[in-house]
Amino acid sequence: MVDAKMVMSESKPILEARNLEVRKGDTRLLAVPCLLIREGEILCLVGPNGAGKTTLLQTLSYL
Repeated sequence: MVDAKMVMSESKPILEARNLEVRKGDTRLLAVPCLLIREGEILCLVGPNGAGKTTLLQTLSYL
């Protein structure tokens, strides 16, 4: 049997971001200290309105 956690930990990173921050003027809209997405992973963003889900996806699309 294959251990899914082991396979994921050995797969290569396809996106890595550190100290990601989005500001508008003096207001911090988003702060992500560390984000690592590996090949084959499936992720879900969950949070209340205004939490920054869309801002994160828009920011990552510009990288």
